[in-house]
Amino acid sequence: MTTIAYKDGVLAADSLVTCGNSRDGSMVKIAKRGPVLAAAAGAIGGCSAFLDWFRGGMLGDAPVSPDGPHNWTGVLFTPDDRVLVLENGCWTATRQAEVTMGSGAEFAQGAMSMGADPVRAVKVAIMHDTQSGGEITVLRRDGLPATSASVIIRRTRRPTKDRA
Repeated sequence: MTTIAYKDGVLAADSLVTCGNSRDGSMVKIAKRGPVLAAAAGAIGGCSAFLDWFRGGMLGDAPVSPDGPHNWTGVLFTPDDRVLVLENGCWTATRQAEVTMGSGAEFAQGAMSMGADPVRAVKVAIMHDTQSGGEITVLRRDGLPATSASVIIRRTRRPTKDRA
């Protein structure tokens, strides 16, 4: 699955691709075209089709993937904080300054509620969500170049109480 977080013109996403319970590679799950940012979460076929359609100028209808419309979500973030969501083949629009999505969304939202930026929020989600991981991709609306940060999370055991 995925963790994607957006706030204040910064969009961050993990890159792990999973198939069931196995790690199955990586992909870039976000894109930028002019001042608009895009993200996709869910089945790889739908995500790839959506991001290709976005990068290609959004010509024609939004894609319907071979995976079907019910197992992926595409999102566009506009400069005026409109969030356009394509889910189940239908578009909805809202105004949100802060968005999280994917299997790690709750972890990322909790981190952002405590003041984390989107990059840190995705790092926190990777620490806790078994379906998120890999390199974090970051896009900024303000024209700064995209960056990637390798994230290595060391899982540690929680301390156990001494038993007599």
